[in-house]
Amino acid sequence: MRKSIFLLIIAVTTAGCNKQPNNVYDENAAKEKFCSYLNEENIDQTIPIVNEYLSRLEPDLDDEQQLQELVEWLQSCPCIIDVWRLNGVPPLPIYQITFSFDESRITKNFIMDISMSHPLKTIGYHLRKDENWADRIAYIQLQEATQDGLIYDVYTTMPGLTYEYAVEYEEVENNTIKVDILHSLLKVNCPCTSLTTVSIKKDTYTKAIISATGRYLITHSDGTPDSYEYRLIDTREISLPKTKK
Repeated sequence: MRKSIFLLIIAVTTAGCNKQPNNVYDENAAKEKFCSYLNEENIDQTIPIVNEYLSRLEPDLDDEQQLQELVEWLQSCPCIIDVWRLNGVPPLPIYQITFSFDESRITKNFIMDISMSHPLKTIGYHLRKDENWADRIAYIQLQEATQDGLIYDVYTTMPGLTYEYAVEYEEVENNTIKVDILHSLLKVNCPCTSLTTVSIKKDTYTKAIISATGRYLITHSDGTPDSYEYRLIDTREISLPKTKK
């Protein structure tokens, strides 16, 4: 009987020693999970993984140091091909890191949006399009959820200055609303940032397709004005939060 009790105590003690604490952070496991979600086309599921890593950085690191640590962390992930910082575009309240990864021998390029909090936090991704890189929707942020609607801030970069815009809405299939932002542009020699406010009815749609179009002045070879032409700047698709209880 005493021998049985002694063996039971040893077994319980050994099990307690071998058990890993729940709060132990395994960085290699986090990288493997990060790559697994990328390969499964579940890129949004990587956001908590990246934010967990950022939350564990030394609290005295400034934003630049945190960004550099994140770049190096991404570079060390086995699925990542390349990572680099993008130049900031005022007044965007974010930092951006672009990275490429291999998915079934196909290279995909994404941009990671990072909010200027402390510690920094990843808030989303969007596909990088190499063509017309200066002309794009750079950032979409939910500004306010009112009783009736969702108000979004849409930041668009383009090589021109917006002096007026119009927003058009069109309901399409699959509970989707299509939003067209029509910019009128005055050409200047700089990449500029335009802010447009978009309102979408709450509890009506599950997805929004937001497109930005620029109205450019076409001129003849001698420089005289001819006509205006609308050109697509960029299109982004966002999921709308479920607000029904």
